[in-house]
Amino acid sequence: TALPISGSAAAALASVRRIEEWNPHQVRTWMEGLDEVSILPYANHFEECSVSGSQLLAMTHQQLENELHITKVGHQEEILHAIDGLRLLAKESSDTTNDGGNLFKNLRSCCSHMIRLGEE
Repeated sequence: TALPISGSAAAALASVRRIEEWNPHQVRTWMEGLDEVSILPYANHFEECSVSGSQLLAMTHQQLENELHITKVGHQEEILHAIDGLRLLAKESSDTTNDGGNLFKNLRSCCSHMIRLGEE
């Protein structure tokens, strides 16, 4: 099964080892690489609203709707599913030594999680 993530998203993950430290541009780059057509239009919006990595990891339905004005529930769900995978990666990365090999091992685990979410 192909991983649902492009090279640009992998580059964003590799550019900063801790997702919590991502700046809004890195959040946008991650979103652009998700291969989710419905999420892509929101990538620039997240950067314009200065959503950082730590804010992204804490994102809720209410914030998507009330602060970012994303009102389509299906789009909210897709964004939050992608963020759930990122949360898993952030947790696993914090439990490791954070070297490059572990980062990409955790990325693969995150993508597998995202595939399972998509099958639900």
